Amino acid sequence: MRNSFGGNNGSVVGANGVSPSRYERKSSLIGLLLCCLLCLTAQTVAQNASTKTPAAPAVDTAKTFDAIFMEKYGKGAADSLVAIVKNDYLVCMGDPEKISRSQLFRWKSHIDSMVRDKGYPEKFKSFVKATGMKAHEVRPCEPIVFYEQIDRQITEMDNIISAQRAAKEKAYKDSMTIVTELKNNKPNHVDILGLPAGLTKNTLKRILDGNKHKSKFVQDYILADSLIIDGQRVTAAFYFGADGRYNAYELETAAVKAAVMDTGARKWANELAASYERRLGKPPVAVNRVNFQEIRQGRLSIVYRWDKQPPKVLIGLATDDNLYYAKVMVNY
Repeated sequence: MRNSFGGNNGSVVGANGVSPSRYERKSSLIGLLLCCLLCLTAQTVAQNASTKTPAAPAVDTAKTFDAIFMEKYGKGAADSLVAIVKNDYLVCMGDPEKISRSQLFRWKSHIDSMVRDKGYPEKFKSFVKATGMKAHEVRPCEPIVFYEQIDRQITEMDNIISAQRAAKEKAYKDSMTIVTELKNNKPNHVDILGLPAGLTKNTLKRILDGNKHKSKFVQDYILADSLIIDGQRVTAAFYFGADGRYNAYELETAAVKAAVMDTGARKWANELAASYERRLGKPPVAVNRVNFQEIRQGRLSIVYRWDKQPPKVLIGLATDDNLYYAKVMVNY
């Protein structure tokens, strides 16, 4: 069967053998053109689909601010931005070369966030008024840094005042404790530095510190160096009982070599004995003549003793590392 479009000798004949009208021929041509256009459009769409440009990759959030900025604007713009931020930092904070670039941009981010704060305009006006600067000459960071410094100073002052108040309260409390303990513990003739038996460790230490006597806790006693007792420079050890109360002390003079023991350690022992005789108001109950050979390491060779009743006092000679010294032992 012959196609409707086509005929012999170039003529167009319809399916019924009758030549189509001009309108019919025009409509047929339009339909043919539309068909061709649709085919071309479909082909173009197919080609575009096969050659479609791939989507831009997602931004790597792990990239640094520098890397992203460099990719977008290039090295020149990045250097210009860094220079601007550095200049602001120099004016508001100090030398920008002392911090890293990351720290610099974090600071810039902080300043930007503070500028966006609703309280910034008021700070800006107050800063201009306080400094007398022209508004257009003020950098955004200047009011922020100015008020941050004021806030820090106020905080520091508050901390200082609080610390001073706490120190005063503690000093007053300590003073009242000392007064109470001194009042409740009776003095004795053998007391040294005005320290009666019965004081607690902390109170005794505070009294020594308050009188500028260097001392320290050593195990279960307090050691104080370079005290002057009855004209003698001595080291003192203060001891405490199971109840934590002061109940004994020891004094040791300077140590000398054996060659000068008689004019040094033995002489000091005699002087201390005379002092304690005056304190106690009575002579010792016993006096021993200690020979050089009798002085042994690790024990006291007793020369004078008051030990019939409390307080008990022993004064003698001792040695350590081939050096000799006088020693006093008092037990309340």
